[in-house]
Parts: sequence; structure tokens; C-alpha cells
Amino acid sequence: TLRATLRWSGAPPLRAGERWRLLVQLRAPPVAANPGSTGSAAQWLRLRVHASGQVVASNLDTRQAPAPRSLDALRERIANAIAARVAERDTAALIIALAIGDAQRVSAEQWRVFNAVGITHLVAISGLHVTLFCQLCAALTGMLWNRCAAVQARLPRHSCAALAGLLASLGYALLAGWSVPTQRTLLMLATWHGLRMAARPRPAARTLASGLIGVLLLDPLAPLAAGFWLSFLAVGALLLQGALTPLAVHGWRAMLRAQGQVTTALVPVTVAVFGSVSLAGLL
Repeated sequence: TLRATLRWSGAPPLRAGERWRLLVQLRAPPVAANPGSTGSAAQWLRLRVHASGQVVASNLDTRQAPAPRSLDALRERIANAIAARVAERDTAALIIALAIGDAQRVSAEQWRVFNAVGITHLVAISGLHVTLFCQLCAALTGMLWNRCAAVQARLPRHSCAALAGLLASLGYALLAGWSVPTQRTLLMLATWHGLRMAARPRPAARTLASGLIGVLLLDPLAPLAAGFWLSFLAVGALLLQGALTPLAVHGWRAMLRAQGQVTTALVPVTVAVFGSVSLAGLL
């Protein structure tokens, strides 16, 4: 199967999943001329795109089949519904990015602001969002478990809450675009809760390795994405901190220590990948 990115001047309204017959002019992906430069060749390989080109106006350009019911179509409907109800364009783009992980409507000026203040990882759905969603669903399921005697007779409270949280997180990760950080988080959460339900030890190295192996099995080209390294380094720094300093620290000291560990681990990679780092990111 050939995958290509196309430009189409004067294109009719398009929907995710439609089948079209098009007359196109294709060319090979561009390759960076300078060795070591951040060219797009690696990203084209990461996305498995073989060519780029443009659609040539022709009588052959016809729609072959309408859009079927699919996850992509559902994400598109949600995005269009938000855009239709929120008048301010930048606000709508931000809500869409937070809701379904579709950041293509976010403007270059918005990204500049997000990068300057160090909150890009909060806009693009990442492990933080999936973990919070899992915890919220698990807590709500635990409350319902307390009121349902039939479920109490069949499943322990934690097992019931963990399964509900993981299933809800799976749906959320798929709706958010199934990015590398969401895959890593879901696999690590499943490993941690699975070991707990099986009454097995939960070492940090095993949990991190399960996420790493799972992501590589799902997508062997994931290391070509900057998010792969930033995601696993951040979690690895937190797990290493917990292993080296097992004493419980609470309150603002714990937050400062955790933030300091993650910042120290990510600054070199951030500078190497993006060429800069936000000094306001720590705050």
C-alpha cells in the first residue's frame, strides 16, 4: 500500500474514511541535505509515508464510497461539533486538542506561546491525561462497588475499579489518536494493576520495561519520534527517584523533588531535539 500526503487546491468537503479516485502527481519525499540536520526524512519514515504530491484537476476525480462508521469518523464529528459551538477559533482549537488529541487546528502562534511557557505536553494528550482519567474512572467505579452487593460477591474492590479504569483509559487513548505516550501509559498501568491483582511484586524496572517492550511491539519505528524519548525518560526519572529515595515525602517538597528530577532528565534531550528549553517550564 502506497501512502502519500497530497495537496488539493479547491478540494470539496472531505470526510475521514471516504474513498476517492484521484489523478495525482507524486514525487519522492524530500531528504535533508545537511548531515545531522533535523530533516523530515525520519518523520516521513516514522509515519510510513512514501511520497508527497498534489491532486491534478480531472474528470477522474470522483468519490467512490462514503465515509463508513469508524473511530476516525467519530473523532472528526466531535471536532466539527466543538468548532461549530465555539466561536473563537483559537479556543475551539485548544478544546479539540484537549478532547481528542487533534492538534492540527492549533495555530503557529499558539504553539509558540505553549513552547515559551513549557506547557506543550499539557496540550497534546499524553500519559498525564490518561493516568488521571484512569484514576478518576477507577475512583467512581469504587464508589459504585460499595453500593452493589452483586458485584462485591464476584470481584474485589480494587480489581473491579482497576478493570473499569483500564477499559475507560483504552477508549480514551484510542479516541485521542493512540500516540506513543498514551500507549506507554496504558501498558504500564495495565502491568502495574495486573501485578497487584495477581499479588505479585511490582518493581519499577518491570513496569517500565513492559511499557517499553509493548510500545516497540506495537510500533517498531516509535523511537524516531521525540515523544518516545521524552515520555520514557520522564517516567524513568520518577521511577528512579522512588527507587533511590524510598522514604515517603509529602506536600510541596515531594512535588519540587519530582519536578526537579524530571526537568534534569529532560533538559538535555529537549535541547538536542528542539534546540531550546523553556525556563518557565519548571514553574
